[in-house]
Amino acid sequence: ILVVDDEPQVLKMCAGALERLGYTVTARGNPSEALRLFCLSPQAFDLLLTDLTMPALTGDKLAGEVHRYRPEMPVVLFTGFSDSLSEEARRQAGIHTVISKPILRHELAAAVRQALDAQPRPRTATA
Repeated sequence: ILVVDDEPQVLKMCAGALERLGYTVTARGNPSEALRLFCLSPQAFDLLLTDLTMPALTGDKLAGEVHRYRPEMPVVLFTGFSDSLSEEARRQAGIHTVISKPILRHELAAAVRQALDAQPRPRTATA
């Protein structure tokens, strides 16, 4: 899971909570750095978890860029401004779920599990 937030406390809490649930987490405080990392190895991540409001590159723009490489990858966005993105903007950016801040651990866990479970599964060949 790639977790992106420019607030160190939120980043640490999200990454720690997800790691305790058994997920492998890569956390970045700079969205441009996170995008560069993602572009180096897009298949290394199964989910993007990102804040909406960040300097230089907002979460919805980051999600849009990620979907240029991996259109099927789910995105969970968290924000204190839930009404700032229309349903159409969310759909276009590939945002699966929006979590309101402050983030509650059980809501984070449920949103991540739901987003991962909604991913299309690869087909297996039958003999």
